[in-house]
Amino acid sequence: MGGQEDYFASFSPVKEVVNSDSGFLAVVADGMGGHTGGAKASVLAVNTFIEAYKRKTTRQTISDALSNALAIANKRLVETNIKTGQDSDMGTTLAAAVVHANRLFWV
Repeated sequence: MGGQEDYFASFSPVKEVVNSDSGFLAVVADGMGGHTGGAKASVLAVNTFIEAYKRKTTRQTISDALSNALAIANKRLVETNIKTGQDSDMGTTLAAAVVHANRLFWV
């Protein structure tokens, strides 16, 4: 990635902890340049995304779980911006991918 990402993480479920149909998840985020809260936003977004994805149920498709995790991470960033008074100073990009059963899902 050329060293430009602010934060990244991955998650591989342990069958005893999380349902085994969650796949391997990788998430990368890059805070918005020139904004003071960009680095903080990327950490918050990635961590929130992973925690939300971990709650995937067996009835939920991977695509739905990814979309849900993205919505939750975005909502948390908006709420944090409002709470801290940094309405436009905290933003990030985010990309996530899941590999499961020889298929790739991404958002």
